[in-house]
Amino acid sequence: MTSTQFRTPIAGDTISALPVNKNPPTQDEIHIVNNLFTEPNQSIFKKIMGDMKDTVLIALLFIIFSLPQIDEIIHRIIPVTSNSIYILLLLKAIMMASVWWIIRYFYLSRK
Repeated sequence: MTSTQFRTPIAGDTISALPVNKNPPTQDEIHIVNNLFTEPNQSIFKKIMGDMKDTVLIALLFIIFSLPQIDEIIHRIIPVTSNSIYILLLLKAIMMASVWWIIRYFYLSRK
């Protein structure tokens, strides 16, 4: 075995030992932080659309799964849903969540 496998980790500063400043940040410090943590050259429309992607997707899925044609298809496939609205709602919620998960983690994650 090599000696690199049993190296002890180098201890750094703990958070409680770091210096703390109670003064509010200056305009220069705010400008530096904004430049470091914002996407360059993004318009307001692109920022809003990027943030609303999930909301729009969930709204569209809700509209699709609220259609009476979807209810009829589910009633034909699983007849017990004709007798209980709660089973139908539970099944539609599971289907909607599954479709959202598939779209979110396989299609939208490629971007």
